[in-house]
Amino acid sequence: MTRDLRPFPCGLGQGSGTTLNWICKNMHEDALNNHPDRVKNPDGPWDELVGVPGILAKQLIEADSNGALEVSVLDEGSMVTMDHRLDRVRIYVLSDEVVSRPPSKG
Repeated sequence: MTRDLRPFPCGLGQGSGTTLNWICKNMHEDALNNHPDRVKNPDGPWDELVGVPGILAKQLIEADSNGALEVSVLDEGSMVTMDHRLDRVRIYVLSDEVVSRPPSKG
């Protein structure tokens, strides 16, 4: 396990890439099902939300951050300003309204 030591999301520590993949897979399933006991991720990035409907991803990020972040859902390739703001999260979705890349602050 020590040869590919990787940091886990949400401050869960560190461990092997296999364990990281298992954690991310289960976090994605919990987010997709809006599981009440899912691991909260207030700081991002939100890798587990890729493939989740954009509206659900927005609701989850807003709930995790207690409304401290301005969250918007945008079509992939939309024109946006280039300023970097740590109180903003942009969620990019494909034509089928699912998250196309991990949302992050900025």
